[in-house]
Amino acid sequence: MECALCTGSRDITVLTMSPPSVIPKLEALTRLGVKAVLLTDAAYAGADTLATARTLAAFIKRQPPDFIFCGRQSTDGDTAQVPPCLSALIGYAIVPSVMRLDGDTAYLRSGENRALTGRQVVTFERIKSLRFPSIKAKPAEVTTIDNNELRLPLDLCGQRGSPTRVLKVYEVYRFRQPRGDNKGRFVKAARARCRVRRSQA
Repeated sequence: MECALCTGSRDITVLTMSPPSVIPKLEALTRLGVKAVLLTDAAYAGADTLATARTLAAFIKRQPPDFIFCGRQSTDGDTAQVPPCLSALIGYAIVPSVMRLDGDTAYLRSGENRALTGRQVVTFERIKSLRFPSIKAKPAEVTTIDNNELRLPLDLCGQRGSPTRVLKVYEVYRFRQPRGDNKGRFVKAARARCRVRRSQA
């Protein structure tokens, strides 16, 4: 959200699909001068990345914005799939893994740069910390929308509309290090292969 605030735009909407328990956090964000919209319904529970993107897209299509700013991935699923799914569903180009934003130019993790021209989904790495609101700023009301208003077919959202299931999340590669040694170091490829073979023995 900080990246959106840094653009200087006065019309920023924070959109999330979550249970109602997030309302206090959204209210806190409105103190920064943004609007907040919560998509919440029992029908949306258990959604995978595609069903989540469908639900977000159903709302976004009602009033398409110039840009959609997203984090690269969430901290729970860690898949980084919702933003590209969203871009495909609403017909916006995607600008992935932005490391720096300078005016209308986005500098990507790949080393490329892209012009921000509108109708784009832009995903950001964790490059900024959210600012603190003014001590005088007051929270605004959060707009809550359920499926009675969104009218998304039940076989396209939530668990019913999810073609995948997350059964387990785990760290794929984990190399043992001596206790107290938390410093990363570069090693030559041959030495790295030797260490991998030893760890597999």
